[in-house]
Amino acid sequence: MPSETTEEEVSTRTCKNCPSRLTGPYCSVCGQRDFDFKQDWKSLLEEYVSSMFNFDGKVPRGIFCLLFKPGHNSREFLDGKRFSQIPPIRLYLFTSLLFFLFATNVDLIDGTDYGKSITEMIESVPKPTPEDSEMEAYLTSKFDDPRQFVNDFEDWLPKVALVAIPLFAIVTRLVFWRRNLIYIEHLIIAMHMISFYMMWRIISTFASLPIGLFSKPASELFIDISNFWIVIYPVFSFRRIFDLTWMKAIGASLVIEFCSLLLLAATVSGAIGIAFLLA
Repeated sequence: MPSETTEEEVSTRTCKNCPSRLTGPYCSVCGQRDFDFKQDWKSLLEEYVSSMFNFDGKVPRGIFCLLFKPGHNSREFLDGKRFSQIPPIRLYLFTSLLFFLFATNVDLIDGTDYGKSITEMIESVPKPTPEDSEMEAYLTSKFDDPRQFVNDFEDWLPKVALVAIPLFAIVTRLVFWRRNLIYIEHLIIAMHMISFYMMWRIISTFASLPIGLFSKPASELFIDISNFWIVIYPVFSFRRIFDLTWMKAIGASLVIEFCSLLLLAATVSGAIGIAFLLA
């Protein structure tokens, strides 16, 4: 049952976002609604929907913390400080929209036509001949229209990627099963982690462009440093979220990053498989 604040409790309850004494179901200081999102998921969903398109000062602050303070957003949210945070679903939807627009138009950004490259690779597949078996002819015929294949792949990749969030949450729950966090808390961590990756890839790519105008080696070094931050980000993030030692944080990150690579491969393979079936 929802755990709204009752009249008997208001005299002893305090707001989790700011330590002010509660005088009702909403904090009179910061405005955060008092409920336990672990039990009242419907109220959490209502809060997300109502703030989905309501941008304010918390957005730039939240994005800065997401990029440069690993685990801060997740830890604050799990501690009950929801009102001062960008709702994780809102953040994920916003960054995923930007990321897939960026990914499907990356050739306009760095001058490389990846779609054309994939098309040329598909066009290099030999055409079916009378000597081919029915299976070989069927498989080869799937690549008769390379551009349509690429378009189907780009259309389905964002949809298939949505599956990565619950799978990533399952991985973190298995790794940190002794922490007694419920599944929805791991979903929040997953959305923050994936949002960081997408946002960082976009910003680092655009930031490397002006550097490349002056020095190609400097631009490549900047990209290398940016990629290194992606690799070590989970170490700092998990250390802050789960209060781990450095060695445990590194070990957990290695396991989760390996599983993430498998999820990435499965996501791309799934999109390719769907594009192949639609071809």
